[in-house]
Amino acid sequence: MFLIAYLNRFQLNITNHSIKGAMKLTDVGNSPATASLKLVAGSSVKNTIDDIITNGDNLGLKTETAVRDILESQNYTWIDAKYGSNNGYDGLFIKGTNENPTEIIIVESKQFKYSNNKAGDLIEHSGVSLSPPSTTTPLPAQMSDEWVRYVARKLDKAGKTDIADMVLDNPGLIKKYVSAVDKVEGEINFLKLGNY
Repeated sequence: MFLIAYLNRFQLNITNHSIKGAMKLTDVGNSPATASLKLVAGSSVKNTIDDIITNGDNLGLKTETAVRDILESQNYTWIDAKYGSNNGYDGLFIKGTNENPTEIIIVESKQFKYSNNKAGDLIEHSGVSLSPPSTTTPLPAQMSDEWVRYVARKLDKAGKTDIADMVLDNPGLIKKYVSAVDKVEGEINFLKLGNY
């Protein structure tokens, strides 16, 4: 069952509808997308989406920009939640303040895997992959509840204590999403993850 109304805050300049087969679009076992939304790019992100379709997005930075544009248009505040060279949350957004948030959204930007027809054209995507737990470090499975806490503790060690405290002190406010651009449909997808 798709919970479309759950994300009605994304409706500014965007049409939303359920993604067929969204329960199979991530590889997180028994906790795949519990609700999903397919967002048709509005004018604020259309150029970014088109650029991703034409030129790709190997580092995911273009998808992160599109996500940021969408959420900021909905009055969420972006918070820099990176540490080190490129570690941390791809996107951390809040309503309220660090000291008193009313909503916390964590978004991981990914790329869909595609299959091609005989002419080499993209014909459909088969989902996104999240990193499994590390076998050599204590890093938990990406976007798991423990991973969210692990990253928050790393942010604390990097001197971003206020951000770490906000995340660690408000687990009930956190909603987790994976975003990815559908190059076939020309749309950006947000897949809501459950707890795992």
